[in-house]
Amino acid sequence: MGFSRAKERKNGNTELIHRMMRKYGEGDYDAVENVSLDIPLKERTYKLVRLNDEQYYFLQENSISILDDYMHLMFLSLDETLFCSSLSKMYSALKALFGESGRYYDYWKGSFSFPFLIHFSEEDEDIGYLMNVCDIKSSIYFRMAKLVRAGDKKFRRDRAHDPLEEFSRREMNYCINYFAGFLSGYFSAAEKLLSREFFFRAVRVPLVLYGCRDGRFFDCQYESEDELDEALEELESLRFD
Repeated sequence: MGFSRAKERKNGNTELIHRMMRKYGEGDYDAVENVSLDIPLKERTYKLVRLNDEQYYFLQENSISILDDYMHLMFLSLDETLFCSSLSKMYSALKALFGESGRYYDYWKGSFSFPFLIHFSEEDEDIGYLMNVCDIKSSIYFRMAKLVRAGDKKFRRDRAHDPLEEFSRREMNYCINYFAGFLSGYFSAAEKLLSREFFFRAVRVPLVLYGCRDGRFFDCQYESEDELDEALEELESLRFD
């Protein structure tokens, strides 16, 4: 599937990230390990490259949001062949493949953020989008944004836009489906190994606690903050056993 985990300064991801930084902003950043995944489509191949927080913030400054396709997200959450309804499994697979979660998310309504650059070429021009895989109120989102040049006045920055012809809703949803399927397939193959890690994360709205304990992944929702705090206290005590 074209999955690459080589260190950034030793592979093509270094040049790609620098090129996109130069095109869509000013300044520089520290080289990091950027993991990538190629998504082939009939028309072209999309490259997904994991971004760290510094890179994501840098690029997001010059981007416009793309409207979410809520019906498609609902379809993903209901698809039994995927695991888009499980925060514990999604987080575990993302972390194993792409490193620790970023820190740019609402700590009250969410618990992780895995930002990616989506890069493809059209008529020899570099085109870039951002995709942030994150959770909001216990639902998993694939938030999309188009990168635009700093001085580009063609797009309003204060509202979300419909997808553009260069990256249609069909292509966008294909990339999301491919990525969700890739993560689900990886988790199915590596579940025994992933289940060795004890972890837990909480989402205050809507009182959700998820993680892995005693080799089992769990996703729980509570009726009150007291119940959630009690469960958290129990799990915290296990860290030091």
